[in-house]
Amino acid sequence: MRLLIDFFPIAIFAIAYFITKSFTTATIILIPVTTAQFFLLWAITKKADKIHLITLLLLIVFGGTTIILDNPAYLQWKPSIVNWLFAAVLLGSHLFSQKTAIEHLLDQKITLKRSSWRTLNIMWSVFFIFSGAINLYVALYFSESFWVQFKLFGQIFITLAFLIVQSIYLYYQMQDVAEHKA
Repeated sequence: MRLLIDFFPIAIFAIAYFITKSFTTATIILIPVTTAQFFLLWAITKKADKIHLITLLLLIVFGGTTIILDNPAYLQWKPSIVNWLFAAVLLGSHLFSQKTAIEHLLDQKITLKRSSWRTLNIMWSVFFIFSGAINLYVALYFSESFWVQFKLFGQIFITLAFLIVQSIYLYYQMQDVAEHKA
């Protein structure tokens, strides 16, 4: 359910883009839809999710610049910047903290060995670096229309593929922890 809510603004953006054939118009629609998404998630969870807040603020800055300058490049670069910021936070926590950022997020929900938390943190870091790089590559070397399709379908596919790999990894790591407790 959460994944659908996360990708809803992208779907609305793509629909608006293909109906209007205008990146700027689609961006004008994207900003209030993403704002509504943020407040909907806040109402459901009763907390402001930092990831969604950062994404919304960067959308307002880069989307606003796209609208003002009528240049899609600014919004196209935003996903790369967001992904690389997340990767930097994860890697920073890996290097400068006793607990990784992923461990801080999930340690109340699952139990893993220290080395498994660190591996999971690196996996997410690599995922974010790759996602940012592939987004930038598509934005620079493909058409605007192709980038919109990639954002809608390609990024969902990449994310789902990563989540499957991560789930398999977590399954085996949690089994290992359970065997050691028994």
